[in-house]
Parts: sequence; C-alpha cells; structure tokens
Amino acid sequence: MRDFNFFSPYIEQKSQSYNKKKPLIIAGVIIAALALAFYAFNFYRISSMEHKLKDIDAFLSNETTKASLEQYNITQQKVQILKEYQKITEDANSKIDINNKINNNLLNELTSAMPKNVFIRVLSITGSNVQLEGVASSRTAVADFVHNLKQQSLFSSVYVGNINQAGADGGGYTFTLVCGLGVVENEAK
Repeated sequence: MRDFNFFSPYIEQKSQSYNKKKPLIIAGVIIAALALAFYAFNFYRISSMEHKLKDIDAFLSNETTKASLEQYNITQQKVQILKEYQKITEDANSKIDINNKINNNLLNELTSAMPKNVFIRVLSITGSNVQLEGVASSRTAVADFVHNLKQQSLFSSVYVGNINQAGADGGGYTFTLVCGLGVVENEAK
C-alpha cells in the first residue's frame, strides 16, 4: 500500500518560501555588515581624532609652547609697529622727494653751463630761486656763464645780481646770479 502524506503541499511551500527569502536574507546580512563596517570605521576615526586632540592640548599647555606663543605675539606687535613706522617714513620720504630741488640734474646743468675760470662758492635755494655766488677771471666769463644758463631748460630766468672786482690788482671778479627754477624733474630712484 501506498502512503499518503497529507502535509506534503505545506512542506513544499515552506521550501519554496525559504528560496524566495534567501536573497532578501543575503541582502540584509550584507547591509548589516556594511553598517557594522561603517560604524567601526567611524569609531576608529573618532578615537584617532580624540587622541590627536589630546596630543595638541598637551602641546599647547606645555610651558615652552606658551613662552614661544607669547614671544610670537610680542614679535607680531613689533612687526606691526615697524610697518606703521615704515609707512610714516615712506610718506615723509615722498614729501622730501617732492621738495628736493638740489639733485644731480640741477648740479649737472650748472657744471655743464660753467665755462673755464668760473667757480661757484655758494649755492643756495629759496623757494623756486637758486642764488649762485662765485668767482670768475673776467666779466666775459660771467656773461658766458649767464648765457649758457639761459640756454638750459631747467631755469626759467637768469639775471646778474652784481659783479664786483675781487681785488685791487684786478685779478678776478666776484658775482651773484639769481636763477628762477622752471620745472624740476626729480631723478629716478
């Protein structure tokens, strides 16, 4: 005789149901493993950062570090003060450069205009006027000097203040010239 199993349809469904749930179970295990790995990775990073923070805190609370930091702050204050002084001196220097009328250009113009036997003893500048006091061997040398200065673009006007004979023997003449400055070009730095 043959045996009948009345529960066989239920047993087969259970086996089929397990096969249907198998991919879901595998996916759940993979997701759980990933979550656990993510948690472990973050736990490691957090504990590593806490360890680094403790090291940094120990470094900052060290007395030599505090002294070095104080020295750094003092040096920064000195640097700031020096920068302010530098700005002030640069401003003063630019104002001096603007008002500087005796420069190489002026001296070169004067020496290129001087004939032989003319010597300058005093050079003074007041405002936009240059006063020259000098000695020359003759009146002609003074006249040549005045003519040459008038040819220079640096001076707007040149006139003779006075010419006097230097000594009783007629050995030379003292003279005074007044020259009005035109546009003065400051030298390149």
